[in-house]
Amino acid sequence: MRAVLFFMFLFSAYIADCQEFVKINDQLCTEDGTPYTGHYRTYHENGQSKALYHFTNGRLDQGVFFYDESGRLTLTGFYYNNKPDGLWQSWDRKGNVVSSARYDKGKKTGEWLVRSEHLDTAYALSYANNNLVSAQKK
Repeated sequence: MRAVLFFMFLFSAYIADCQEFVKINDQLCTEDGTPYTGHYRTYHENGQSKALYHFTNGRLDQGVFFYDESGRLTLTGFYYNNKPDGLWQSWDRKGNVVSSARYDKGKKTGEWLVRSEHLDTAYALSYANNNLVSAQKK
């Protein structure tokens, strides 16, 4: 069963790569105007994956994954109904978390952590209802 699901995932991602899409009213649609449901992948010029998105009825939904030109995962996040939702994280080349953020249906919320590229400076930000409440250097 797992093999079948995995094959279906790969096949749906392949199909999305071959289709032409248009944007209609903030929705990703097929050429005939049908809102797209499935995976959509973009690529760097060298052929490596750049991003993987999931759409439901033409709107960003579920996880998104961003990769650098070497194919290394650099950023993950979630969408719900075209809005960032849940945990978003990014990593440096060594695999260290350099930022961590939370959204609630498109609004910044909770504790955010942002580190410098050299990991020697970090900032803790606190958001409530999309407003910055506090910022501290750690």
